[in-house]
Amino acid sequence: MLNKSVSCEVDKIDNSLHKLECQIIEKIENNLALRRDGEWSEVDDALFDPYKEYCEACWRNGLNQRTAVLWESKIAPLVYKIEADLQDGHIHKGAPLYNTAVSHIRSGNLDRGMQILAEVASEEDLLGRFNGNKILTGDHDLPEQVLINPTIEDIENTSSWKSDYEEITGCKLNKAELKRIIDWLLSKDLVNSLQFIIALKRFFLVDKGPDNSTTQYIRVQVLTDIVLVIESSLRSWQTISGELHCRMSSALSGHKPINKAFIEAQKRFNHFLKNGGPSKESAESVNWAVDDAINEFDNALNSAEKAGISAFLAVQLRNSLMHAIDDSINIYSDRQKCIRIFGIMVAVIRLSQHCDERSFSTY
Repeated sequence: MLNKSVSCEVDKIDNSLHKLECQIIEKIENNLALRRDGEWSEVDDALFDPYKEYCEACWRNGLNQRTAVLWESKIAPLVYKIEADLQDGHIHKGAPLYNTAVSHIRSGNLDRGMQILAEVASEEDLLGRFNGNKILTGDHDLPEQVLINPTIEDIENTSSWKSDYEEITGCKLNKAELKRIIDWLLSKDLVNSLQFIIALKRFFLVDKGPDNSTTQYIRVQVLTDIVLVIESSLRSWQTISGELHCRMSSALSGHKPINKAFIEAQKRFNHFLKNGGPSKESAESVNWAVDDAINEFDNALNSAEKAGISAFLAVQLRNSLMHAIDDSINIYSDRQKCIRIFGIMVAVIRLSQHCDERSFSTY
């Protein structure tokens, strides 16, 4: 019977991998014993070389989750047990944690992967050598393979993003530009940079699935996440207090043409509300703000106007998407509109960077 044959073959493969994993565990356990007894002469990362080799082999063959499970269920408990016997109480686990994070990210478990990347940062910090850029944008090939290159490929396949982004920021949205944004966010706060990457990868991941109500909900939820990154990015460098509108207005005050477009967008929105419009947090207000922004954006005469329009839309989305994420808002079911707005919000993060670095010379 075919079904029985398939089952037997899968069982054989699983048994073979299990035997290999037992050998890996035994080798690492021996290394850890040497480390505990003061007989290990290499760096701590080398303790876990068998796990690294297994991860690389599994990645090549699509067995991403298996390696993560091996670390978390079998190897990590061994490490914690040995650490309890050490005087200094710590074994550096940067390399195996990084490989585990990569395994999770490759398998689509983005939250867990980014959570472990943050733990890698903590491990590096304990050695006094924390370098978030190395972890996320890298002086080795893994960050580019797992985080940067796949995201850029997705961006390349998204028609409106590159042109809108360049018109708002004056910068081309390519690999170097994506790394500049991540590095800037990292220079302010690790969490912002991780949330930015999670949002990008989740947005493209969910968009590759069937376009049903769950997909639509997640897509708008991730849009909400990227808007929160905008606010957090402003908070990371501004000394003022206040909500997003106050912060955005202050950030743009140094560039009059952008600020003028921002104020004009606010006036249009207020006029809408005063002339029989609903509450500013309602679904109808979200729909109006999005449609107004797209219309004004497409008819704007220059980058400064487009930047101001986009900045105000970010403020209004921040106020509204906390209250309405369902099919009453147009971007819920209008996939192309949601994709375009998400790309514009990515550009607003770069606008925050422009404000911080005073690099408006591109306008």
